[in-house]
Amino acid sequence: MALDIKIKKEVLNTGDTLILTDVTGAYTVNNEGGYGTPNPNRVDYALVLYAIKRPYSKDPVVISNTIAFADYSDSYTNTSQSKFNLPYKGDGWYQFYFILVPITYAEPSTNDIKYNVSTGGLEIYKSGEWEEFDLFFEDNIDLLISEDYNWGFTEEIIQLDLITQKNCSLMDYIDCSQCSNCKCDKYFEEHEKIRIYIQAIDYMFYSNKKYEAVKTLEKANKEFKCCK
Repeated sequence: MALDIKIKKEVLNTGDTLILTDVTGAYTVNNEGGYGTPNPNRVDYALVLYAIKRPYSKDPVVISNTIAFADYSDSYTNTSQSKFNLPYKGDGWYQFYFILVPITYAEPSTNDIKYNVSTGGLEIYKSGEWEEFDLFFEDNIDLLISEDYNWGFTEEIIQLDLITQKNCSLMDYIDCSQCSNCKCDKYFEEHEKIRIYIQAIDYMFYSNKKYEAVKTLEKANKEFKCCK
């Protein structure tokens, strides 16, 4: 079995950061996709994060647009876990690429890409020499994932703002219910409507109706103002 890069995602409660952690681990008989023989050793590669948010009817937005999203240390072992703090750009469809980029080549060929451990940047081999390779601003992701690199991919629809508003509506309903003369049904109705939206959006997205899910999510977030 080839290397299988596994990523754990968390969202900070403050709603401003996504935390992505490499939990691939070391190769064992129970983890044949881990780092180490017969798979690549982690210390021989930098792990590069390339993150995209895909709005409805607009161009994709590259979120990982600084070199801070390339991680390497010569002290890494096959159990080391790279961690990236990614700015949360609001609810939507997120795609995450994780690419292992070599730190050296014995005999480089044209268009080989490496991580320069001295500068902390990426370089591409052109005309017999290494040149700066700006993955993050030139959108060269296709060059990496179409070549013979180890890479992983995951995507999901994140509804943090909408879930926050659902919880706020429920709290408003609970607070309102303490008042005997108040009309509280509107808060419960809003809570239920948002709950149905969230379930429908998840269903659409994971039924491969991704753009329809994003369109519905953007509509819902306009309809319900987040209280966070």
